[in-house]
Amino acid sequence: MRFCCLLLAVVAIAVIAETSWTKETPQSGRPSVAADGADSPDVAAIKKGEAAFQAAFDAGNAKAVAALWAPDGELVEEDGERIEGRAAIEKRYAAFFAANPKARIAIRVDLVRLANSETALEDGAATVTFASALPPNAGRYSVVHVKRDGKWLMWSVHETRAEEPAGVALLEKLGWMIGDWTAENKGVEFHLSCRWMADKHFIEQNYVAKRGNKVITSGRQIVGWDPASEKITSWMFTSDGGHARGIWTPREDGMVVEAEGVLPDGTPTTAVNITKKLDDKAIVWRSTDRKAGGMPLADTDEVVLRRTKVDAAQK
Repeated sequence: MRFCCLLLAVVAIAVIAETSWTKETPQSGRPSVAADGADSPDVAAIKKGEAAFQAAFDAGNAKAVAALWAPDGELVEEDGERIEGRAAIEKRYAAFFAANPKARIAIRVDLVRLANSETALEDGAATVTFASALPPNAGRYSVVHVKRDGKWLMWSVHETRAEEPAGVALLEKLGWMIGDWTAENKGVEFHLSCRWMADKHFIEQNYVAKRGNKVITSGRQIVGWDPASEKITSWMFTSDGGHARGIWTPREDGMVVEAEGVLPDGTPTTAVNITKKLDDKAIVWRSTDRKAGGMPLADTDEVVLRRTKVDAAQK
């Protein structure tokens, strides 16, 4: 019961800002690729430019951002306002970064297609998150790239806003926990591995609890946005045949998970799991209001889970 409840709560971590996107399928066209299925050199160069844009944006470097535009390029923002010329675009970004320090952007390139040797089209999605209480800004974008003196530059960028389901945004913010975690409580070691799955629409967690070399229990949990209940929901399956479901409610310093489960013998269980974030490397968890078959159980001790590995490839 203790480790069943523990896993339900491990993912209940601090979610303050919100950011994500919903994947959209391009209406036409497909990326240009080489004969072996890899990106062509031109497509690879354009994608490298998008990575440079994200790095410059996250650094708040307006000059580096604007340098990715052609000198006569334009930016058409989601409200229709047009900014023309590299100098004006740099000024626009400088004002944005001054008003929104520590803003971050996540970019997903959906399509890059070469129109000819000097022109390319790109479509994708982007989400900007803020260090302040401002909600995330998620949207679509389209770019016309031009090749000048052997270098691909953005010539025309059009932005459109896309409203994202709040829960999808919350789930994306859980990405910081992707990796491996461990805890120890009363001689029992707990190991948890978290990975994205299904194009980042869900988080898969595999866990094992051991006393020495003996496995006490293990299992798997899937975490995702449930559109039916419009809540972040977790579904867990244990090695002994039990299963459980958790509904998450974010708090300022962590998360509360209301869990309902069934033991292998059919006994119903409930618990309220509370997680508080200490920092990016440690969280504190405890389970309260626990019942099995309607009978109250004592609250658990506080358990500290510590990060042992960050899976950079999954970020």
